[in-house]
Amino acid sequence: MGLLFVMPVSEKETDRVSISDNGKSSSKITLKSYGLPLIFWGYCLGILVTLFIMYTAASKPLIKLGNNGDIYSLLIYYAVWLTFSAIPLVLVVALFYEKSFIKSDLSLSIKHKVMGIPLFWKNITLRSKDSFIVEHYMDTPNVARKKQVEKLRAFQNQGHFVLKAHLENDKFLLIDRHSRRADLKKIAALLSKY
Repeated sequence: MGLLFVMPVSEKETDRVSISDNGKSSSKITLKSYGLPLIFWGYCLGILVTLFIMYTAASKPLIKLGNNGDIYSLLIYYAVWLTFSAIPLVLVVALFYEKSFIKSDLSLSIKHKVMGIPLFWKNITLRSKDSFIVEHYMDTPNVARKKQVEKLRAFQNQGHFVLKAHLENDKFLLIDRHSRRADLKKIAALLSKY
């Protein structure tokens, strides 16, 4: 999700970064992802208007199809209604999604929220305070990347970078990804500081 929902990279981004002192030797830092750009709200509005027009055009024939009683007609009826319900739900989840990193000493919590309601979270214990690494990741190079032709350079699959946390059990956990290595290094430095 890090390629779409960007995390803050500096303590100066006070609307997305909060630092609290526990009164002990350790402090707690919370990083919250930014929402989607306004263009996505326009896309969402366009999709919802299109769905509404489709619903008004197809609702009466669908009700007739549902009253038909045939098993295949009912299957189509429920599949279409499920689609009409699922698309707005997925759009709302995408627009109001927020990812948070909460770090204090060797403890790191990763929370996934929608409309401020935590849906999934993971609490992990790090190996050391600065146990974050940034790696380049490319699953498969495309044809333009393999041929290395200068004219096709803009079409090359460059891959992306991943931020991993080194856990106390010597395993690595992917916590974020980004197209820019520098941003992930700044996030790692910010988390390592607290």
